[in-house]
Amino acid sequence: MRTSIHIAVHSDLTAFGYNTIGTKVRRPGVFFKALTTAIENHDTGNDRAPGKHFIVLPLELVESAEVTAGVGKRTQNPDDFVLRCYRKRVGVYLKREAALPVSFLACIVHTLEAYLKDPDVVEAGITGWDLHAEATHVIVAVLANSEGVDATARTPFRLCSNIAGGDNEAEMWSLEDTREVCRSSAEFALDFCVVADDPE
Repeated sequence: MRTSIHIAVHSDLTAFGYNTIGTKVRRPGVFFKALTTAIENHDTGNDRAPGKHFIVLPLELVESAEVTAGVGKRTQNPDDFVLRCYRKRVGVYLKREAALPVSFLACIVHTLEAYLKDPDVVEAGITGWDLHAEATHVIVAVLANSEGVDATARTPFRLCSNIAGGDNEAEMWSLEDTREVCRSSAEFALDFCVVADDPE
């Protein structure tokens, strides 16, 4: 039985890469060390679904791991935006210099078992063989958000995909839960936009 924690990264997550969309982490080693400790101390009784952890991280990590926010305030100036291909579709993103200051840092981490049962992962044909051999957990998202931004809000596209069967968690939502996440999604899309690197 494995007792130590080994973290893999979901294939669509660009937070630790050069050409990043959304939250960016410039010092992954520092981040992974802090996240490992947070997973070890995580209370699974608060999980929204079995094996799906929402882990709030200390704000000190923003500076030490050089984390920048994944969102910015929408503008009406087309020059503030770039086009990027992400998850097989081209989208519009704010340039990273428009990212807001980070006031909240969290990570969505799944146990390996929960990750491999996720409908999107199953549909993509991802198996344990696609991850490093000792993986026990998989980072699905890094959320570096700002004051006034709902850290749990999903984009309208992601929300529709989840409700349509793309996430096991959505199957447990009540009608009022669904209305609330839809409200959050619409408010987010109206006022904020995900940021992306502009290497050019």
